[in-house]
Amino acid sequence: MLASIFRSQPDRNWLRLFVQSLDDESNKFFHQYWMSEQQARGAAYAAVSEQWASKYYPKLQRFLNNTQQPNGQFVLSIPLGGEGRTINDSKESNMIAVGFPKTPETAPEALFTFVHEAVGELAQEAITDNTTPAEQRSGATNEYVGNGAVRGGAALLQRVLPDLVPEYMRFYLRTLGRTPSAGDPSAAFAQAFPLPQPILDGITKQIEVVLGGI
Repeated sequence: MLASIFRSQPDRNWLRLFVQSLDDESNKFFHQYWMSEQQARGAAYAAVSEQWASKYYPKLQRFLNNTQQPNGQFVLSIPLGGEGRTINDSKESNMIAVGFPKTPETAPEALFTFVHEAVGELAQEAITDNTTPAEQRSGATNEYVGNGAVRGGAALLQRVLPDLVPEYMRFYLRTLGRTPSAGDPSAAFAQAFPLPQPILDGITKQIEVVLGGI
C-alpha cells in the first residue's frame, strides 16, 4: 500500500526518514523509561537481593538442587507479571525471569513468581501422570498447566516458607483482577485456580519426594 502511494524517489526518501525518526524517538523513549524505572525501583531491587540471599534461597536450595536447578538465578523484568519466563538449557545453565517489584514492600512478589516457575516442570509431570492419554491427545489437559504451576508454587511454599502462603495466594488472585478479602484466601484461591484433586495430590507428593532427596 505504501509503495503505491509513495512512487517517486523523494517521496520514498521522505518516508524512510520519517520511519527512522519514529524508531529513534521510540528507542529514546523506552531507554529513558527503562533508566527511570531502574532508578525508581532501586530500593525494591536491594530488598529482593537481600531477602533472596538471606532467607529465600537457603530455604529453596534443596528443592532447586534436586530438580536440577542448582543456580537459583533469576532476572527482574519490568514487563513480566505473575507468569514469569524460564530458560533452562542444561543442568548447569538455568535462569528464571520474574516481575520487577515497584517497592521494597512488594519485594516478595519476585519470589512468588520464581516458585511458580520453578515448579512448572514438576506440575507438568503430575498432570501427565494423572490424566489419560486420550485426555492428553484431545488437549483437555492444557487448562491444567497454568493452574498447576500456581497451585504447585503454593504447595512448595507451604513446605519451605509457610508464612508467605497467604500473601502468595493474594498475589495470584490480584493477577486475575480479584480483590482478596482480609481473611483466609485459601477458598478463593482454590476456586480461582481449580485443579482435579489427583493432580494436586500428585504435585504435592512430588514436592515431598524432591525435598526428601529421593
